[in-house]
Amino acid sequence: MAVTPYSDGPLKSKKYGQASIGGPWIVVAAGAVQSFLGFFFMWASVVGLIHNVPVPVMCFFAWLAANGQNFMNTTDVVTGLRNFPQYSGTIIGIMKVHFLKDFQLHFHFQTFKAMFRQIV
Repeated sequence: MAVTPYSDGPLKSKKYGQASIGGPWIVVAAGAVQSFLGFFFMWASVVGLIHNVPVPVMCFFAWLAANGQNFMNTTDVVTGLRNFPQYSGTIIGIMKVHFLKDFQLHFHFQTFKAMFRQIV
């Protein structure tokens, strides 16, 4: 069998090259740590634990917090593709729709917020 779930051990297929080590939990943990550090430093600067944080540094904290989600999304897609290779198109489509839906909601919220700020 060329494709096996992570729980069955390392992949032994020549198609994928080397065996996977650690599985998805390594990637999820890296994303969680990155998100936590970004949000923690933003929180620390707002409550005053870190004083006089310049705007570029605060932008870096926000980027760090938001970029952790990419690790989670990548893990979802790769795990789905490796576990269900016969439904690869469906899995990628669902994940893209989920990502775009989140982006659209955020974009529309920011747009309406800016519009209503000008009216009031």
